[in-house]
Amino acid sequence: MKVSICGLGYIGLPLAKSLATLGHEVHGTTRSKEKLKNFPLSEILLSPDSPSANITKCDVLVLNIPPFEHQLEWFKTWDLTHVEKIIFISSTSVLHSNGRSGDVLKSEEDWVRSCGLPWVVIRPGGLLGHGRHPGKYLAGKTGLKGGQSPVNLIHADDVVGFILTVIEKNLVSEDFDLVSDEHHTREEFYSDYCRRMDLPMPVFSPEEDTGFIVSNEKIKIHYQLKFPTMLGKSL
Repeated sequence: MKVSICGLGYIGLPLAKSLATLGHEVHGTTRSKEKLKNFPLSEILLSPDSPSANITKCDVLVLNIPPFEHQLEWFKTWDLTHVEKIIFISSTSVLHSNGRSGDVLKSEEDWVRSCGLPWVVIRPGGLLGHGRHPGKYLAGKTGLKGGQSPVNLIHADDVVGFILTVIEKNLVSEDFDLVSDEHHTREEFYSDYCRRMDLPMPVFSPEEDTGFIVSNEKIKIHYQLKFPTMLGKSL
């Protein structure tokens, strides 16, 4: 199977490596040559600005780049005649977001569903793992909001694992919200990390819970989480 990945970043690159290990033909886009050292991509496209016919001639096209202004207009210029299926990586932020980024993703999700091709929309929660943890950036900060809001997080390995599941099981015409079982409050989760890492503790402003819990029951029909909980673990 030929898989094209637009965006060989934090999720895209390990996904590409996993697919290549499984014997798939992998094409991808990235701006960083450094990322591709010793990685046998079938083809390297170093800029996603003008995707060639090679990236859009595939069995599966994975769209996995952060949203930016006019991105949807850019996608609409692509010739998808030779694409068999689109997997669009969105975000759980679209579920309760009024921001510009959420609006862009919502519009792009609608476009994917109506483009005339088999599709799947995957919405990961906040990403953790392989040294990435939001607690690093909150350490020592004060006046933080949303301390009593529940976290909706997912380990990077589970994002890759679930995308592989979607490809292997040929799931189509489905939206999936991808989060772990864990919904501690932000204050509990990030304070625990800072305490274990011997970092300055974050200080949250007292306020009521204004967050929401994202359900992961749908993904469990198809996939078993590797990291159902992450509190207290080294990631």
